[in-house]
Amino acid sequence: MQERIVKSVLFVSALKSHICQPILVISTVHSLSLWETEFSRLAPSINVVVYTGTKGIRKLIRSLEFYEEGGCVMFQVLLSQPDVIIEVSS
Repeated sequence: MQERIVKSVLFVSALKSHICQPILVISTVHSLSLWETEFSRLAPSINVVVYTGTKGIRKLIRSLEFYEEGGCVMFQVLLSQPDVIIEVSS
């Protein structure tokens, strides 16, 4: 599994200069730390936000790490688990 994560991180890193929208990576809660570690190791210049935790923590993450004052998205990659994304879109 880690080899696939490494390949995906390198792919996202290669795309970074060609895209202007953030990338959503959905993974199991147990694998999120692997994703975060590999992004830190292989692509430290990419701003990665791990969107997990209780509703209160996720609200805090949204308020601090999602948008700049002008409304622009601050992060380039959002790491999350399926349950959280389903909850947000409902």
